[in-house]
Formats: sequence, structure tokens, C-alpha cells
Amino acid sequence: MKEYSMINKQFWHGLLVFILLLSLAACDTKKTAETPAVSDKSTILFDAIQIVLKAEELNKAQQWKKAIAILEKVILQHGKSADPNLQEEVAKAMLEKGYALDGLKLSDKALQTYNTLIERYGASNNIEVQVLVANAMMNKSYLFNDLKNSQDEAKTYDEIISRLASSSNARLRQHVDVAYNNKGFGLILQAKQTWDDALAREALLTQALTALEQAAKATSSETKAMALGNTAYAKWLLGRTDEAKAPLTEALKMSGVWLYEGELSDTKQHTVPADAGFVALLDKVWQEVQPKAASKDAQPNETKPKDEKKSGATIHI
Repeated sequence: MKEYSMINKQFWHGLLVFILLLSLAACDTKKTAETPAVSDKSTILFDAIQIVLKAEELNKAQQWKKAIAILEKVILQHGKSADPNLQEEVAKAMLEKGYALDGLKLSDKALQTYNTLIERYGASNNIEVQVLVANAMMNKSYLFNDLKNSQDEAKTYDEIISRLASSSNARLRQHVDVAYNNKGFGLILQAKQTWDDALAREALLTQALTALEQAAKATSSETKAMALGNTAYAKWLLGRTDEAKAPLTEALKMSGVWLYEGELSDTKQHTVPADAGFVALLDKVWQEVQPKAASKDAQPNETKPKDEKKSGATIHI
């Protein structure tokens, strides 16, 4: 009996060891089988990232057609991917493609590309993708501006504000601030174009001030300075001349020569009788603040925010 028990224990011990070895072998086989899949996934993402980066460089060099050709690979191959990282690269690729099409003066196709990006990824929970969607919307507004389509430009600003105004993300909020400022400036230009209709002019300028009041809350010093400068201009055109100097002074102190030249340029668009007086005020205030103002390169007052019309890799904000 004892001898039988020893043999029985040895048998069961051996069987357990055998089963354990089979299990370990199965695990190793599974890991080996899974490793290429993980590796392939990483390689796919890496390749997509490299293509988008290459396209950015091609766009910087204005090699639009070459950029589009390689961007199409990313969009076509991964456009239906559910992987958040690949979705981000596809969104970047679409943004770059829209920019390249704009560079080729293919405005309709550029707008179509931006719209597809917005529709496809507009509901994404990925903050980086949200920023890319916002960039596409802002690029649309700039395209409409280039096309002299003020109605659709203003509509796009309203869409940006509606979509992003409640966001607590700083980068998304910057788009809202820029939209408010550009919307306000657009209303100022409309008011100048309807100058002979006093009621319409006053209504447009009042709407402009409402938008600019929001823009002046911007954390970006450039956007805030533009909003303050535009506020001064709108008040002057409304006949509230005694209220124009304070915001204009603050704006020039903040941003220096580029804002001075931008404001001067604004008065030359759809010039009206009141512009001469504003130019005189602008020169006077500039002389007062010039020693204190930061010396910066001249930029247009309503310029596109730096890197805005590019890829999310910068975003571009």
C-alpha cells in the first residue's frame, strides 16, 4: 500500500508538471502570435505620422500637389479607423490637404475637405481632434474672407462660437476669441459699406461692439489688442469719439507698431468721412505711447492667427 501511494503521488505530480508545461508553452505561442499584431499597429501609426509631417514640410515649401498625393494615402487607408491615434493623424492629413488645395486656389475642394473633417470628427472626445476640427472651421472662415463672401464668413464665426464657447480648454477658447474679434471687425466693414443708411450703420456698429466686448476678454495679448483697437474704431464711427481714446491707447501700448499700421490700414477699407478724424486720433495716441510701446514687426490688424491655417501638429494654437 505504501509503495502504491508513492507511485500514485509521483504519477499525479508528473501529470501536473506536464500540464503546467503545456500551459506555459501555449502562453508563449499566444504571445508570439500577438506580438506581430502589436508591432504592425505601431508601425502603421508611425508611418502615418511620418507622412503627415512630410506633408507639412511640402506645404511649407508650397509643393501643394506633392503634399496632397501623400496625404491621400493616409486619408484613404485609415479614414474609417476607430483607433483614436489614427483618427488624429487622418484629421491632420485632411487639414493639411485643405490647406494645400487652398494653396492651389481650389477653394471649393478645400472647403469640401474641411467640411468632411468637421462632419467626420466633430463629435470626437479627443481634445487634439477637437482642436483640429476647430482649426478646419477657422480655415473655412479665412477662405470665405479670401473669396469676399462675408455672409458665409460671419456664419462660420457664429458656428465656432456656438460650438466652442462653453469649452474650458484654452486652445479651443482662443478660437472663440478670434471668432468674436473677426466677427466684430466684419460688422464694422459692413457698417462702413452702408454708411449712408444711419439706422443700419448704427445697428451694425452696435452689434460689432457686442462681439468685440467678448473678444477683449481674450487671454492672448494679440487677440485682446486687436479687439481693443477695433472697439476704439467702432466707437469712433458711432460718434462716441470721447470713448475711443482709452481702448486705443491700451491696444497700442500692448502691441506697438503692428497694431498702429493695422488700424491705419483699416481706415482705407471702404473709406468714410469719419476715417480722417480717427487717423488723426491714431497718430496722436501713437506719438504719446510710442516710447512705451513694444517694437514689433508690422502685421495686418485682422491677420490669421499664427499657424492657424496649418496642421494640428503646430495648430496650429
